[in-house]
Amino acid sequence: MHRMLSLLLVVALILGAVSPVSTAGASGRISGVAKGQSGQNLAGQRARLRSLDLGHVAMVTMTSASGQFAFAGLGAGSYLVELLSNGSVVGTSAPVVLTERHMTVDGITATEAAGAQAQTGALAGSFWASTAGVITIAAIAAGTITAVVVAKRDASPSQ
Repeated sequence: MHRMLSLLLVVALILGAVSPVSTAGASGRISGVAKGQSGQNLAGQRARLRSLDLGHVAMVTMTSASGQFAFAGLGAGSYLVELLSNGSVVGTSAPVVLTERHMTVDGITATEAAGAQAQTGALAGSFWASTAGVITIAAIAAGTITAVVVAKRDASPSQ
């Protein structure tokens, strides 16, 4: 019993002395520019950062006079920059991944989708902004593969 307590004490001391890298703090940063359909920078555009790992909005900001945006204080994970107009997603960036080794990603371009101003609802914007796109990206980021199988059972005696 005495050896077991000694062993547990040693393990507790070792685990207490080793600090995991992931608790070093949220020091990640994603920055870039919002672009319109014809390539112009979008000033005063609402931009939000969606966590693809958790599916929620992590941060919201407005683009600068030159269309620049930045999100800081992020943890490792997969993110998507979304451009909003009247509460609807009108454009997105490609997915951005921050890892423990690479916590800063600059030069991201979030582009307004063609015809986005007329679109509303769950499928507004591009595939990346659609409900199906966000769920697909989140599943890929989480390493989850899901398949739906439909089997039709027939009352036929030939089965």
